[in-house]
Amino acid sequence: MVLVGPGAGGNATASSVIADIVDAARGHRTPVFGLPVNELMPYQKAEIQAHKGGYYVRLSVYDRPGAFAGIAKSMADRDISLESIVQHRRSTDDDTAGHTGAPQPVVLITYATRETEIRAALAAIEAAGHIAEKPTMIRIESL
Repeated sequence: MVLVGPGAGGNATASSVIADIVDAARGHRTPVFGLPVNELMPYQKAEIQAHKGGYYVRLSVYDRPGAFAGIAKSMADRDISLESIVQHRRSTDDDTAGHTGAPQPVVLITYATRETEIRAALAAIEAAGHIAEKPTMIRIESL
């Protein structure tokens, strides 16, 4: 028997549903989380500030001497190592092209660090006046 219809996974989902129906018909009852409820560990809330991993950071950095040095120092002061730094050359069609001091988009990827450290570094960078707007930060999750 094949069940097909609108849904998330087409034939793969239909096959899975049939397998579950067959297991239920045979009396096989597998616990939802692989263990009976009374054997599961109690839930412990994770502290997001303690998250450790890489981060994607987008900055709008003022194009002036010392800006990158200040950013790198703020990161280094908190033991944050940078995996990559990307700054694309501004197009000649841009109104601010060639104007010293105009903000430039910069993307940083960090190696693993704690969220509290990256937030502190970004606050220091913002306070030092190296960037034109609030930074964007996204956690990079390892799967």
